[in-house]
Amino acid sequence: MTGIIMLAIFLIWLTPIILVAQSTRVSGKEKIAWLLAIVVISWIAWFFYLLLAPLKNSNYRCVYMLKKLSNVFKFVKKRPKNWKPKRVSSSGDISELFIQNTIPYFEALNKIKSELINSGITIDLASFYTESPVKLHNYSNEITYNFVTVDGKRVIAYEIAWRKIEGTTYYEVDYDGNVIFSCGTYGCPKSSPGYKIHVENMRRIFSTIGEYAYYMEINT
Repeated sequence: MTGIIMLAIFLIWLTPIILVAQSTRVSGKEKIAWLLAIVVISWIAWFFYLLLAPLKNSNYRCVYMLKKLSNVFKFVKKRPKNWKPKRVSSSGDISELFIQNTIPYFEALNKIKSELINSGITIDLASFYTESPVKLHNYSNEITYNFVTVDGKRVIAYEIAWRKIEGTTYYEVDYDGNVIFSCGTYGCPKSSPGYKIHVENMRRIFSTIGEYAYYMEINT
């Protein structure tokens, strides 16, 4: 009796594989991709097949769809602490900001203040310190920053993006206000000439390249 039940279950499981294998809706690489999806993932891939096949631009979209399907059935991984910056709307005239010289990173704040003049962005001194990335914005310009350690020295790593000007500016400033590294980049698009530089800059802000890669994957 048990053998009959097991055989029935196997035949039910095999049914969508046979149907797809004999189907004329798809062929070649796309058919192989659908069959692998049903075998490796589950019957749900068969329902997607009924809804979506045949796919246009199959070489690209098959891979894309299978990747999304496989993510559905993966165990949810714990997201890195710094996987995405906290977005904070912070509009105002930073030239009116008074910075007390008792703050340990007083000089660094003065440097940031000078860079944000005419940006329309201001900062809240009470909540400025952070151990994870923060993006301050006014829906036009923005600054992404974090307090990190570079070569054993505590610095504020930040990148300012000006919407009306193509490109961004990146700085690493120590607590005494000394710029230990700076460069210009061209934002996030992978096709841009400064993309590799941008990733390296954001590695400092996001602490590890892995966390930044995860952030980029989510936002593409």
